[in-house]
Amino acid sequence: NGHYRVKLQFVEAAYGEVGKRVFGVKIQGKTVLENLDIFARAGQNTALDIPISDVRVTDGLMKIEFVPVVGAPLISAIVIEGTGDSAPFVRKINSAGGPYAGYEPERPKEAPLAQQNRALPSADFYLDFARANFGREVAGEASAILTKIDGMAMPLTSEWNPGPGGVIIQNVPWDQLKHRFAWVEEWAALRPQVRGEGNRARFDAWHDTFRAAAAMAQVGSCRGQLDAAMAALKTSQDAAKREELAAQALALRLELAQKWAAMMSLYVAAAQTPGEMGTIANLEQHSRRFLKFISTHDAALTAALGRSLPAEAQPSPRYAGEPRILVPTARSLVAPHESLALKVILIGPETGKWRDAALLWRPLQAGKKQGRFRRVPLAPIARGVYRAALPPQKEGTTFEYFIQADFAGRTMVYPASAPTLNRTVVVWRTGTDTREAQP
Repeated sequence: NGHYRVKLQFVEAAYGEVGKRVFGVKIQGKTVLENLDIFARAGQNTALDIPISDVRVTDGLMKIEFVPVVGAPLISAIVIEGTGDSAPFVRKINSAGGPYAGYEPERPKEAPLAQQNRALPSADFYLDFARANFGREVAGEASAILTKIDGMAMPLTSEWNPGPGGVIIQNVPWDQLKHRFAWVEEWAALRPQVRGEGNRARFDAWHDTFRAAAAMAQVGSCRGQLDAAMAALKTSQDAAKREELAAQALALRLELAQKWAAMMSLYVAAAQTPGEMGTIANLEQHSRRFLKFISTHDAALTAALGRSLPAEAQPSPRYAGEPRILVPTARSLVAPHESLALKVILIGPETGKWRDAALLWRPLQAGKKQGRFRRVPLAPIARGVYRAALPPQKEGTTFEYFIQADFAGRTMVYPASAPTLNRTVVVWRTGTDTREAQP
């Protein structure tokens, strides 16, 4: 404890223009620097020293905070001088490297980072998760599968290289890869034991997610085989052999299109949130179109064949999964002034077969018999995309809703447990919101 002088030392080595790195500094909770731009003050690769006087420590700890404004804050060195507990105190810390000219390194070699194993047990988490999501009947076996594939144990099928949705090209046949996805069938085998519509819907969503991952590995494997076939075709000088290799490459190219379409149907079937819909967009827009994951060899293959590729070389745009009702954002809380507006997506093998889509809702009354559901037809806003909005409700109100639509004679509902268990929404003022419900 005592009074100190602090010298903050900076060198901007990364940026050569104003506005790229701007930040503030607090010492002991007090702002000592605002909107500091090192380059604007000193230029690039030039030392900037800023002294701060009269820093008082009363609890044995000096707290220096860096407040980002633009980019990441930076500190090169810190010098602390003063009198602590009636004794002279000097400490110089090099934040950018090792010991130098009386400065000590930020982390001495004798005090390295702890080499603690961060792969902590996850079985207890997955047991609770499986019981809550799929029911106690399969909790033990489902959690064992989830624990087995936790973290890096999950086979890697995509990566951010050179951008989002990059399918990894697998340079081995699927027969040599599929054993890594044996747990997908283990998961499927548990389904007959799952009880309750909600539990089954969540179980199936995870199954579709797992199947989609396996399908992506198949796509990556097929692309790897196509790459190998095209490499052999490129180097072959024998006309008969080239014709044979071109036919093999064409078969792989058509198979790749089929596997891509099957994979995309699984991702559409599994999507529950805007983020998962973003995965679909990344695959279609970035991987397939920008990176030409499917069509990268088309020009060379067309030249080798002497004719255009057949129509089936294009992946089918048709969804091949089960019909479903998707609500990407399902809120459980609204403010008193606010109308609950829902975007609803109806997905099916033929979107035009959806009929009588509506949101049904009613207020919940504690200790009383619940009233009838009120029906609000869904309004179409795009292909397969609908909107429904409920009028604002009074603060303290709780209401429930579900969505119902007919698909080719089948009554489909969201959530899957409706109308027994529905989505519940509480009307409550949040934060500083003081507006009242509008008529």
